[in-house]
Amino acid sequence: MRAQGVKRVAFQCDPIERLKPATDTSLLLARLALEKGYEVFFYTPQNLTWREARITATGHKVTLEEGGRLKPGAPEVWDLATLDVLWIRQDPPFDMSYLTPTYILDHLAPHVRVVNDQRALRSHPEKFIPLHFPDLMPATCITCNLQEALAFLGAHKEVVIKPLYGYAGRGIVRAATHEALEAFWGASQEIAGGEAVILQEFLPQVFEGDRRFFLINGRLAGGFNKIPASQEFRANLGLGGTPHALTPSQNEEALCARVGVFLKENNILFAGIDVVGEKLLEVNITSPTGIPAFNRLYKRRLEEDLWNALVSFPITG
Repeated sequence: MRAQGVKRVAFQCDPIERLKPATDTSLLLARLALEKGYEVFFYTPQNLTWREARITATGHKVTLEEGGRLKPGAPEVWDLATLDVLWIRQDPPFDMSYLTPTYILDHLAPHVRVVNDQRALRSHPEKFIPLHFPDLMPATCITCNLQEALAFLGAHKEVVIKPLYGYAGRGIVRAATHEALEAFWGASQEIAGGEAVILQEFLPQVFEGDRRFFLINGRLAGGFNKIPASQEFRANLGLGGTPHALTPSQNEEALCARVGVFLKENNILFAGIDVVGEKLLEVNITSPTGIPAFNRLYKRRLEEDLWNALVSFPITG
């Protein structure tokens, strides 16, 4: 039962026991909500249910322990109509197990503020958003046709190949020869399943950094530079990349402003965009990460800025 006057926020995300307190953005947001007096609830998408016009979830209410750690309680069921805010924060892969909850949440009570909006998540997979800005992208090819891929490699000498619906640098490889590309093609589960992959010209500037910029309600809120580990071209923090402070260039600020207009038009409150050599690679909207690293670099609490933007963000239900 909801206590009278108490606001409620839920996080639809990966199991809370898997989240790492030192690096997880969802835990930072949950801690801030508790500090602001909200009741906070975590559940996984697999525990979301629509039954006779009610949407419920089985999960864990969390409390704030001494030292700032979050403590999950016993399993309980919440009616999501009692929420004020719902954060959708589970990691991809972006597949039917990801999409099905978005269809259920289309029927959520209209007063619940959903971030990021489930319709925007469904309509705009992260590696497809840059296609709205072809002049900002590196040379790119999306295909499951080997001959097209080989022709693209021939035009650009070295390419990076990525699964379209993965995350965190997983499954990303470089190829500089026809043999390497053909070997990837033969081993790819995505290709075997008839799914396209994305190929992009390799940008050597990645060794100078893959720059993560945070956009909140369409505005650039800050960013940091991710330097890849030795012998690695992927700069993801989870793969050993290290964060460093940055000052955005004028071109990067202009790039963020253009992407920001798109995000605001599509009710996307929070995004993390990745830029290498002033070229737009991805626009992360499913569960943008990196706020803890940003906070340590700049001695800030970026989650406060995000929460302040949230309370004035339009409800689109």
